[in-house]
Amino acid sequence: MSRSCGECQACCYALPVYKSDADVDSGLPMSPARSLCPHQCEKGCAIYEDRPGPCATYSCMWLLGWAAEDDRPDKLGLIFECNTALPGVCMVNVVRPGALHETRAQTRLAQVRCQVERLVVETNGEWVEIEVTS
Repeated sequence: MSRSCGECQACCYALPVYKSDADVDSGLPMSPARSLCPHQCEKGCAIYEDRPGPCATYSCMWLLGWAAEDDRPDKLGLIFECNTALPGVCMVNVVRPGALHETRAQTRLAQVRCQVERLVVETNGEWVEIEVTS
């Protein structure tokens, strides 16, 4: 299944944005998590064709074909990502306050929880393991 970001800009806000892979390694983002990327505009990324490498290579689980079309991160309010550097761990970034507790989100969290060893969510700059309520 091939998907494109379309109108979704969730990762441009919820995740830190880095200019280069070297900046990722150093931990120095161009814009920190929970802030708008300076290149974000009404229509998406103003420098999309020349966007930084970390942005060009990033793929959330939805973009990779997981979940329903309506579960795109900007609609669901959550970004799911499984990082190959952390096998068995699924990381969840909250895009919209309160989204973590919505019924549809809880269904997707439960679905992922059955497939991974740990499900962690970023809350106030801290990663914490979460339990799924449904």
